[in-house]
This record gives sequence, structure tokens and C-alpha cells, in this order.
Amino acid sequence: MEMTLGNAARGAALAALLALAPASSGTAAAKEEGPLTLKEGSWVCGTLELYRRARDNDWDAPRFSMAKFRAGTQENEACIFIDDDLLEDMMAPFVVVGGKDGGEVRVSFIVEFYKRIEMLHRRFSRITITGWTDAANVETRIP
Repeated sequence: MEMTLGNAARGAALAALLALAPASSGTAAAKEEGPLTLKEGSWVCGTLELYRRARDNDWDAPRFSMAKFRAGTQENEACIFIDDDLLEDMMAPFVVVGGKDGGEVRVSFIVEFYKRIEMLHRRFSRITITGWTDAANVETRIP
């Protein structure tokens, strides 16, 4: 068979399509599940032990503080309450589940905080929060 530029392009396109087919099927399965988010009113704590201790003690645990975070004194041993404002500021890919231990899951998500400085100027801070929460607190995001 003689290879011309047209046949070579078709052959390269077919090879690329076959190479991407397994990746596409996995991506399609992930898209059927959809992006994940957290339930409003849930808690995320820096460590699994802190999450369990806070849950058992009626959420009496150190709280995440943006002021302490900016000052560099915020420790990993803190919990954050997921309220409506935090859910609105959550950025894509929303919640990524990184591990599981019993009924708890390790989640990671990016939150964008902003502060108005002047009429048209704002200061943005994007923070990646990683911590532990109950698996029941993770749900499919409805756009």
C-alpha cells in the first residue's frame, strides 16, 4: 500500500483515537457521577484523629481562622465549618476524594476568599483545604 499524506494523516488520527479510547471511557464514567461537593453544615478537620475527637465532643475543636492563616500561625489541627458562603466560594474541581478510612474520607478542595479594597479592586486568596470528613457529607454537585 502506498502512503500518501492523506493516508498518513488518517492513520495518525486513527492511532490517536485508539490511544485515547481507554482514557475516554474512564472519563465518561467519571462524568456520569459528576463533580462532588460537601453538604452544607458539615465539618472538615485537618487530621482524622481531630475529626473523630471533634465529632465525639460535639464539635468542640479549634476552628480555622483566615487571620491566623494569613499570619502563618494557623496550625493543621483545625476544623472548618462548611456553610453556604464557603460552598459558593468553592472552585472547580470542587471536592476531590483522596482516601478512605472506615466511614470517613479525605477530601481536598479550593476556596477563593476575596476582600474589596477599593471600588473596583479586590484582593483574592485561593486556599487549598485538605482534611477529613464523614463519607455521607460528600455528595454529587447539582449545577
